[in-house]
Amino acid sequence: LTERVSGIDQTGAPVTTSVVRRELGVAGHAEGGRDPRVVLVAEPLDETLAQVWSGRVQRGAPVRWGGFVERWSRRRTLPPSADFVRLARQWAREVGRERVHVVVAPADPSGTVADLLGVRLGRERHPELRPRWKNLSPAAVDVARRVNAVLNVRAAGPRRAEAVRACASLLAAV
Repeated sequence: LTERVSGIDQTGAPVTTSVVRRELGVAGHAEGGRDPRVVLVAEPLDETLAQVWSGRVQRGAPVRWGGFVERWSRRRTLPPSADFVRLARQWAREVGRERVHVVVAPADPSGTVADLLGVRLGRERHPELRPRWKNLSPAAVDVARRVNAVLNVRAAGPRRAEAVRACASLLAAV
């Protein structure tokens, strides 16, 4: 769940990170680079867990919210993208502590990250870019989860993946 943008790595809450990545990409800041900075976008734990669940459903999992929470509550660890301490330590080892930035529950995640990195947003050089994960309401995620249960039986491979993405796009538009 780590992404590179203009030599910048982003990780953390999946939906928030996806939106930030899209905004940076639209402004022309491409992924990759030899000297990355890591930005860990840390939302409140409940919001992050909801985003992790939403991301899993948007990938095609038919997992229910109750089952998801119950499974993780029995473990001694958090989902990888929600374990901010582990992520920060991991990236500090890889790129150095001075290159790891933690942004906690920003009101404007894209603007905050852009300011931190000294890059500009707003110039739409790549307007066709879309966020990987949609910001769906809990009810919309549950609808997608139910559709996934049927798609897992009725479709396979690329057709299934395409149908899952189309479902998420339709639900995001509602």
